[in-house]
Amino acid sequence: MSRTSFVLPLILIFHMIDFTDRKTLNFLRFVFACSIFFVCVARVILKHRVVAHNDNTIAYWPQDILFGVSVIYHERTYLEYERELAEREMKSALSTAGFACLLSFVFNIHIVMGLQILLLPLGCLDSKLFQKYILVDPAAWKALKKGDDSARGFYNERISKPVTEGRGGRGGGSSQQQQQQQRRATNTSAAAANYERLLRQKLGEHIKRAWDAGKAGADFRPILRLIEKGGCEADTVVSEDGPQAGWTALMIACGIVSEPALEAVEELLHNEASCLAHDGDGWTALHWAVCHGNFPAVRALLDNAEDCGGDAAVAALLSAGGAGSESAATAADGTALQLAEREAEKAEKRKRESKAGEAKAPERETENVHAAIAALLREAEAGLDLSSSSNSSSSSSEEAEAAAAGAAAAAAAAEVKEVDEID
Repeated sequence: MSRTSFVLPLILIFHMIDFTDRKTLNFLRFVFACSIFFVCVARVILKHRVVAHNDNTIAYWPQDILFGVSVIYHERTYLEYERELAEREMKSALSTAGFACLLSFVFNIHIVMGLQILLLPLGCLDSKLFQKYILVDPAAWKALKKGDDSARGFYNERISKPVTEGRGGRGGGSSQQQQQQQRRATNTSAAAANYERLLRQKLGEHIKRAWDAGKAGADFRPILRLIEKGGCEADTVVSEDGPQAGWTALMIACGIVSEPALEAVEELLHNEASCLAHDGDGWTALHWAVCHGNFPAVRALLDNAEDCGGDAAVAALLSAGGAGSESAATAADGTALQLAEREAEKAEKRKRESKAGEAKAPERETENVHAAIAALLREAEAGLDLSSSSNSSSSSSEEAEAAAAGAAAAAAAAEVKEVDEID
């Protein structure tokens, strides 16, 4: 029986009630409060039973309708779906009750409150969560079509992994029906391509926003969320041309010296971001890290290359931008080692030209970092042995770190000595 069959007689009955009588109105409000209390208690019990049941079975839930043509299915557990459904139904019931109270207490329209006395419990009884966990209807819950890909469950979910489902039309043998199916397939592909394009555009906007914020406020969480949960590729570029051509999330994370940026570098490498992707200037993520003096990012890139491909991957990373590499045509700065050595020479030249101690202070950290990076890269390049075992690879990495620390300490000692001589 539908709700309309209850609503129409109730409207007629409430029209005959004298709401100007204070006792009648107070009694109606008391019954309405009891109805709200019953619904809230039922919803709380439902959510508690959902959590206690802890059903982590995976199913596929229809979520996004693309222009009325296709349905996108998302993989979720029953626990996640039912907990979200319980919260959504609780908010819906409370908002309906609040609206009825507003009409009654503010505008003196009491008929809506009277209707909700019956409709709120009926809505609770209509809930599939209530039917599953309170009424306990195993027949409805377990009525699944076993053995084919279209098997659906109690919530109209799919039990087996589906493909994108087209809407409308029956499968037939006529040419007209086949043409309709082809058009739907074309529309579905176009809609999916547009959806992916919008996701890539959104990721590019977050990458630009993180770079503009810099180390003070760069937020990589939206970027990682789109890559890990949104299905975006980790090597998605900001744009194909212009000054930001070829920029990836890994590059800008390597270009920002901060703890959140370093964590983002590790997460992006874990999500298989390419270290060899290059921007419009032929720079890889290693070039970005070297240019901005990000020693931890340089070490993370080298360690990742060694873990994933051994000495061959490290050699490819160190040679990127050099003669014969894929990015050599656009790389005016050579390899990352050549860039680090030039930056160290520039810093040394600035130090020699500077005569005041105040002018030298801001350069100390950068000079030390670039010297350490250059030493680390030279050590990594010298320790390459494509025929060696993994033990020799790990020892060369340790020697590179020790050499980097020694170079940084030596540079700092030299600067302190020069400052003392000037004083």
